[in-house]
Amino acid sequence: GKVLADAGYNSDANLTAAGPDRLIALGKGRDQARSAAEEPTHGPPPADATPREANRHRLCTPEGRALYKRRGATIEPGIGNLKKIIDRFSRRGLDNATRELHIAATAFNLMKIHRTAQAV
Repeated sequence: GKVLADAGYNSDANLTAAGPDRLIALGKGRDQARSAAEEPTHGPPPADATPREANRHRLCTPEGRALYKRRGATIEPGIGNLKKIIDRFSRRGLDNATRELHIAATAFNLMKIHRTAQAV
């Protein structure tokens, strides 16, 4: 599998860290889509490419574009729904807020599983 991340994670350290392959956004989605449409790439990145150049190359392939496009439809709505559910945390402190967010995310995922199971 591949890990998809937003532009905030675009660093040489993240691109070269051990683990699964990653596609990390270059910047704003519209700029990335325009760049991939204007300068599409194919195949693996050149051997002499820097980590950021190799990432850009992979994002501009048809497969990379399709994978990153799916991220917007699968990940972002869940984050938006959680923000709608929790407009503010009821406890102070990072640890308490993290726990509250984990409980809300678990409840959200359980509701999603329940709705899906009923539909099947």
